[in-house]
Amino acid sequence: MTGKRTDKAANDDAACSEADFLRLMKVLLAFVMVRSDAPRSPSRDLQARIAAASDALDRLWEVPQLIDEFLAENPAHLDERDLATIASWRSPVMGHFVVTGIQGKRFACLPADADTPPRLIVVQLIRREADELFRTIPCLIELVLLPFRGAIVTDGRIKRLSSATKPGGALVIESRLRLAALHKLVQIPSDLAELTQSNLEKTADRTRDEPGACATKPTRDESQRGDPSRAPAPSKHGSTASPRGSPTPQHARAMLNASFTSPHDNKEGASP
Repeated sequence: MTGKRTDKAANDDAACSEADFLRLMKVLLAFVMVRSDAPRSPSRDLQARIAAASDALDRLWEVPQLIDEFLAENPAHLDERDLATIASWRSPVMGHFVVTGIQGKRFACLPADADTPPRLIVVQLIRREADELFRTIPCLIELVLLPFRGAIVTDGRIKRLSSATKPGGALVIESRLRLAALHKLVQIPSDLAELTQSNLEKTADRTRDEPGACATKPTRDESQRGDPSRAPAPSKHGSTASPRGSPTPQHARAMLNASFTSPHDNKEGASP
């Protein structure tokens, strides 16, 4: 059969991938619950099931050797491809991120923790549309990122921390976006692995952060939604230039976390 793939075929593939992710995460979390002696009595309460899955995820990332134990025992009798997928979750990327753009089931975000390199990460959502989760952009969130079948996904949870920037916060975000535009997008598992390695090297060679002293009031345009696969073009003066009113490397080194008002715990999305 020749010719272009139809939209229906592409949608079917996406649905299959989502079902595969949920299936693999379900059996992995069931294993974690057994090892953690967590109660597994069936509950009709959706919130109770979500809370139990979230607790199991917390345990999984706190004790990553649970993945090795699962792979060794293979209690669900998974095939080699499924085992390789779960094996790739041994080193998740966890932390705070700033959402800068959305499109369909994808969103773009910047790492927000100290000493993280400026990279724009494109994340594929499972089951939900991005505009259902992110009604205000930019916003600060907490994530666990995983590789999955050629894409980058979350572990099923998105904790929204804040959607209100402090004075000067918009400038810090713009600075980081300009620096991120100098690098390739992080949108496939190998890119995520490179980011993890870069982060480890940067942490080992930690230097003192320089304060970002410039404070400007965010404009309306700075909160508009954008295509997650596009980063703003760098300034024609280069990333080290500092023309009047432009962001500087000093601002870019400020933690994006500090650009938002005090976080509040508000979990978005349901764990698988």
